[in-house]
Amino acid sequence: MGNLRQRGCEETGAARAQLEAAAKALESQDAYTPVGKIYPDSSTGRRLALARWIADKQNPLTARVAINHIWLRHFGQALVPTVFNFGISGKPPSHPELLDWLSMELMDRNWSMKSVHRLIVTSNAYRMQSSTRDANSSNAKVDPEDRYLWRMNEQRMQGEVVRDSLLSIAGQLDTAMGGLEIEAGKGLESHRRSVYFQHTPDVQVTFLKVFDEANPNECFQRNESIVPHQALALANSKLSLHVARTIERQITKQAGEPAAVDSKFIAEAFDVILNRPPSRAERSESLKFLRQQAELFQDPKKLTLVATGPAGEIKPESDPHLRARENLVHVLLNHTDFVTIR
Repeated sequence: MGNLRQRGCEETGAARAQLEAAAKALESQDAYTPVGKIYPDSSTGRRLALARWIADKQNPLTARVAINHIWLRHFGQALVPTVFNFGISGKPPSHPELLDWLSMELMDRNWSMKSVHRLIVTSNAYRMQSSTRDANSSNAKVDPEDRYLWRMNEQRMQGEVVRDSLLSIAGQLDTAMGGLEIEAGKGLESHRRSVYFQHTPDVQVTFLKVFDEANPNECFQRNESIVPHQALALANSKLSLHVARTIERQITKQAGEPAAVDSKFIAEAFDVILNRPPSRAERSESLKFLRQQAELFQDPKKLTLVATGPAGEIKPESDPHLRARENLVHVLLNHTDFVTIR
């Protein structure tokens, strides 16, 4: 058999010599001589034929899959429940005629998804209320899962929408289109839209990952979860803290600083952040919260100190009353209505 260790050293040395020779060849100034033709002189037309077959009206599967994904994004549930399986083992569509009609509309409109989006969002089905007050109605008893669309479904915003919405309501979202990819580490600093950040199996924006961003390997797949990390991200992230302080300054400029106009500030904050007016109970609790917070900030000894939070680009207000308003805005950014589409 011989000495195995000696044989291994010899083979390693031979491999190293081959690598060194290859490296020297790359450094050579001689013109590269390809083994064969890099590109054919003429196309066979097979790829073009495949593309035409995929988009042909005689093959409606492509349009039906596209419509199913579009419908899922708008309604929170797809017409075909098994979104990633249109085969025999998949479930049948809840509205087969609707799926076929929308598929034909997409193809007849030259595959314009924008026109299909417009068609859906202007429909009566999309504009139905999502309230569950009629939970005891006959519809709820017959169709508790809302498969037949007797009401709109509540949805949690996608991670990218949550981040972009924070910046948008603060008036700081950079809506410029195009440009280079942005490092994932700048996810809480850059004001660019979330779609421009690095998104690979190895590198992702942590904030977006917490809110179930798209699968890096199969971008059409998304999961929707409700976990404590999401509340912690909105409560403790540098981004939400920065946005809360920015919004407080904007609303205070409109509503005024005296405590006498706190009711106006509360109404404006609810409108800007939650897109609705506060209820009577919410208004009362908010006024109580502002008073308590202002008293605590006037006497810092009453505060219970915790670990230092994230350092925002904007420093907190020095005035106790305005600092209390900042905290109220921060609370509203953590409200379930902020991340919920109804």
